Amino acid sequence: MFARVTVIQAQKDKLDEAISIFREGVIPEAKTQHGFKGCYFLTNQQTGKCMAITFWNSEDDAKVNEQSGYYSEQISRFVGIFTEAPLREGYDASLRA
Repeated sequence: MFARVTVIQAQKDKLDEAISIFREGVIPEAKTQHGFKGCYFLTNQQTGKCMAITFWNSEDDAKVNEQSGYYSEQISRFVGIFTEAPLREGYDASLRA
């Protein structure tokens, strides 16, 4: 399994809006993507820092998803909420408990 981690700095007063967008827009569309396995959206109410972790069958599935334009589309939903460009990294999901 492969994990894509996106670290985001959001406006603290817009975290509820970000959570709503993620829940109502991003997750339903993610479920239609080939190789998608699940996700977490973590938020820090004090700092506005967020982390989206999506899980994929493979790194290739995550790369195809990014190349399709899907990832950029989802990031564009948060214009006016993010205070800087998101940082995206990939990881092998080496252990699950």
